Formats: sequence, C-alpha cells, structure tokens
Amino acid sequence: MDIMRLNKLDTAPGLFPYNQWQILLIGSDAKDGQQARLHVFGGGWNVVFGVADGRLISIDAKGDEQTYFDYIWANINKWLDTQSNFTPQFTNRKMALIMCKCIDDWTDDDEDAEKYDSSPKIGLFWLDINKTELLCALKVNNDEHSRRNTNNNFNISETHRQLWDKMHEDSVARNDDSSPFYNYQNYKQFARCRVVCYRFNQYDIAVGDWYSSYPIENELRLRNLIINEFNIPYDFDFVIDETLNLNREWSESE
Repeated sequence: MDIMRLNKLDTAPGLFPYNQWQILLIGSDAKDGQQARLHVFGGGWNVVFGVADGRLISIDAKGDEQTYFDYIWANINKWLDTQSNFTPQFTNRKMALIMCKCIDDWTDDDEDAEKYDSSPKIGLFWLDINKTELLCALKVNNDEHSRRNTNNNFNISETHRQLWDKMHEDSVARNDDSSPFYNYQNYKQFARCRVVCYRFNQYDIAVGDWYSSYPIENELRLRNLIINEFNIPYDFDFVIDETLNLNREWSESE
C-alpha cells in the first residue's frame, strides 16, 4: 500500500516541522475496511489517527518521553485543520483525503498487478493543458543503465523534439488528421514536460510557465496522471523551466 509524507514542506513555527516530525499517509483499504490513516512519528512514538475524523486508532510504538505523545494528541487535529503547505487552497485534512483518493484510484485495479512493472520511471511527455490529458510519453526505468547524469540530476537522454517527430511521422503515414501531431507546427500549442530524478529518489516535474496559473483541480488531476504513467511518489514538485514554455521554438538542446 502506498505511503506518502504529508509534512514534507512544514517548517517552524508550524505544529509539526519536517525536521522534527514525520506525518505519513496510508491509503484506505476496502478489503479490511480500514479508513485512510496518519502515522505521526516523533520522539520514538508512532501514533496512528484516522484522517477523516482525527480519532486515535492505535499506538504502534512508544517513546521514552510522554510529552511527545501529549503534544501529538493535543495538536494533530489542529494541524489537520490548518492550511496545507502542499496546496494552500486546502486544509491538511482535505489534502490528505484528496491524496488518499488518488492512491485508491491508482491501486484499486489489480487485474494486471502481477504483470505491472512497478519500478519508478523518468522521462518526458506532451500535455494538452486545456484538457489535462497526456498526449504521449517516453519513459525508462530509473536505474544506472537507462539514465544520464546532468548536474546531479537523472534525466532521460531523448528529447521532446525526437518524440514529436516520431508521432508526427506516424500520424502522417496513417493520414490521421485528427491527431494533434498531424500538423507539425502544433508543437507550439502543447506543453512539454519532463520527469527528473535527483539523488535520494526525489522527483521533479519540469514544466513551462503556464503552470503558475494552472487551476488546482487540473493540477490534482495532472498529478494523478503522472503517478499512473511514471509510478513515482505523490510528493514530487513542479518546477518551471522557461525552455518548456508554450509557443516556443525548439531549444538548442532539442
């Protein structure tokens, strides 16, 4: 079952700064009736709460100092009802429930689970930002044999231009004028995005400046699409790269 850290961006004087506490989300499990739950780690304690109601579910580990538990008990629901540092439009509770829904949507279909390659991917993709749809993607396993190191980043060596050229040639060969790739100049209208991995398996999504005004509901859908396509953790960051802006000619690197 997928686990993600919710207080990754929290700092002092917040209630649970990331360098003192860990708050991990575990998705719901319809098979055993468990609701989405939080594990709060600090001072040797591991205290489990329900996300929706904030009630204490269990104490999975006890630390030496009772004051840690007392602090968690007094503040976890306050933290759940404060503004999320991931998405300021939502509270931490609302954001956790949205994240849990994404996890559940992703993992509910187990029909091909044994055949599914669960390893994280790096790569690139073309995006229709108006429909929040991935038009096509190129991805490789995130391992030493399929990535190149650029400024300590692990990045796929292929380019958006190579992928666009391939898709354009294919649509022309099939005479598919309904394809977004059929008209070669359409590349200026669609968004180029790249999945990059840093050390310690931290992922970023490089995007154009359109992202700065992207509606939150579209971002959440896009985040879920990227997770499904590239199998990376939910807590990745979107980073603006001007070379990926809309209406730009090909960059020298492409």
